[in-house]
Amino acid sequence: MIETERLLLREYTPDDFASLYESLSDAETMAHYPTPFDEARTRRWMWIQHRLAGRAAFCILPCGAGSGLTVSVSAFQSG
Repeated sequence: MIETERLLLREYTPDDFASLYESLSDAETMAHYPTPFDEARTRRWMWIQHRLAGRAAFCILPCGAGSGLTVSVSAFQSG
């Protein structure tokens, strides 16, 4: 977890599902994907992010926000 004066960067938790699903199921947000995610695909995406070696998914939240996805970032380890 990384925290600045204004932002919190942390790994996803199961508690983030509702906020993530809200974003990933939105047609406008997912305009560059073949189709928005349904609940099952969102859960699978979250599971994959936590299981793949060398990869972690993070959410960025305004400080003081208990939940509510702002940005999703996936980090890859090269080499």
